[in-house]
Amino acid sequence: MPVIETQIRTLTCDGKECDKTITYDMKTHNQVILDPVNAWLLNTRIVSTADGRNLVFCSSLCEASAVESGLNDPPQLKKVVSITDVGGSAAIKFAAAAAKKAADATRALKEGQNVNLG
Repeated sequence: MPVIETQIRTLTCDGKECDKTITYDMKTHNQVILDPVNAWLLNTRIVSTADGRNLVFCSSLCEASAVESGLNDPPQLKKVVSITDVGGSAAIKFAAAAAKKAADATRALKEGQNVNLG
């Protein structure tokens, strides 16, 4: 059996609520883009973001909707908030009390005493 090399391309519009997608063999690229059913391919644009993502849009409308929704924006990094910055001393005291209550209940169970878990 001979070796057959092929290259397949898939384009999918990243526009909000757009369902345009196509997969084709690169050998037939010219025929595919000239087919009237695939007219959107003639207007396709690829946007490379600063963080290395490549976004594909089939029209100006889809590109504008992506910009409006923030798709082109870099992903927001999660911010670590110290619990003491948001008045966490009460939460710390509550957690410490709950841990002490759990430790006391465990000790009482091991000693054979009755424990109220409610």
